Amino acid sequence: MRIDAGRTNPGSAPVRLDPAGQERPATLRRPAQQGGDRVALSPELQLLKTALEATEREPAILREDVVERMREKLASGELGRDAVQLADRMIDHLLGQ
Repeated sequence: MRIDAGRTNPGSAPVRLDPAGQERPATLRRPAQQGGDRVALSPELQLLKTALEATEREPAILREDVVERMREKLASGELGRDAVQLADRMIDHLLGQ
């Protein structure tokens, strides 16, 4: 919006203030929607929402006995001494060997 000698330029777009008090030309305003606001989630976000809800229903640790055994092995020094050996065993286990 241009202001000349205290008067607005009639050729400029109308200006309104947004909630923060900043000027915003009419071309940037959204038309009012009938029936209120609406939100549509993308398929990816819907999947993430479903996964998050599923994790909230499950306990944080499923096999506490295994976690406790690993804590004991870590404390005794039996676990964590050789990272390469541990990685090899994990891979072998996952491959079923």
